[in-house]
Amino acid sequence: TNGLGFEGWLARLIKSSNTKAPNVVASRGIKPRKLAGGHSHGHSHGHSHADGDPHAWQSVANVKIYVANIRDGLTKADPGGKAVYAANADAYLAK
Repeated sequence: TNGLGFEGWLARLIKSSNTKAPNVVASRGIKPRKLAGGHSHGHSHGHSHADGDPHAWQSVANVKIYVANIRDGLTKADPGGKAVYAANADAYLAK
């Protein structure tokens, strides 16, 4: 998941599905940018901005954190794919 309140509906889905699947939060460790007044800045797209802007991927520095979190989450869920996940993350970061 993105985290940062982006998927406000996801907790209900996880609970109702009784899934035991791991949840990798891509934005873990990112401090969101605050928006004036905590509003949705003129548009609605299924999530709240009350706690800050959940669109953290719009920063290159934050994308690097996302990539590391996704790589690490996939590796934890599938240790056998570690080399592939590391190579893909490195290639993406190089771009």
